[in-house]
Amino acid sequence: RTSTRKKDKSRGIVLIWLGEDDLDDVRSKAEFEVERVDGTNDQIRLRSAHWNRNYVYAADWDFDSQNSQVLVWMKTATPDILSKARFTVELVYVRSRSGCFTYKGVNY
Repeated sequence: RTSTRKKDKSRGIVLIWLGEDDLDDVRSKAEFEVERVDGTNDQIRLRSAHWNRNYVYAADWDFDSQNSQVLVWMKTATPDILSKARFTVELVYVRSRSGCFTYKGVNY
C-alpha cells in the first residue's frame, strides 16, 4: 500500500499482486472484512483486515478519462468517505468447468 501523494497520509492506493500467491505476507494484506451497509439489502463496505480496518472506497477524482481510482482511507471515516465506500453486490451465476455453479460479485 502506497500513499497517493507523498504528503497525503489519508489515502492509500489499492494494488494488485501479480507475483507468487503462496506468500503469507501478501495473503495477510489481501484479506478484507465485509460489512453490510445499514438500511440496504444489496450494499457492502470492504475494510482491510490487515491495515487497521481501513475502508476501501471509489475516489471522486479520475485516474484518466475512462477510469477512477479505488483507494483505502487511512484515517477515521467521515460521512463523505462512508458514502464513497459503498459497493453494490449483484449475484451472478457462473458455471465452472466442473459444471458447478458459483457466485461472482460485481462491484460499483
